Amino acid sequence: MTYADKQDIADIYTSSFVDQLVERDEDEGVDAQIDKALAQAASEMNSYLSMRYQTPLTIVPDFIKRGCVDIAVYILSQPHNLLTDEIAERYKRAIAHVKDIGCGKANVPDAATTEDATGAAGDDMVLFGGDDALFTRSTMGDL
Repeated sequence: MTYADKQDIADIYTSSFVDQLVERDEDEGVDAQIDKALAQAASEMNSYLSMRYQTPLTIVPDFIKRGCVDIAVYILSQPHNLLTDEIAERYKRAIAHVKDIGCGKANVPDAATTEDATGAAGDDMVLFGGDDALFTRSTMGDL
């Protein structure tokens, strides 16, 4: 699941810019290239979001959609020599924001957390185990 679509890219960057981003490849259509970049962007976002939230997100706030668009545009612009400072900066900000979300500095309102799936924090139990001790007072004698 992606968090944005071609129209979202056109709404933010204009449709003429979207046309510049993709190659006219007969084997892979324009929509397929855009869908692939959006899927890669969502995957990259999920790698951070999944630290705290169940992914893919079922409710997609505008800032997640915008971040997905900015990452996808960054991915699409690299092979076409269309990478500008603005695109690179928007990509860095989008990644920084999802990193902040992943480490708890920012939040995704109304999103299901990983705690919702596994139980409340603190319910987890860690068990340690191992073989019997080799060196004890009785086996070491008077040393």
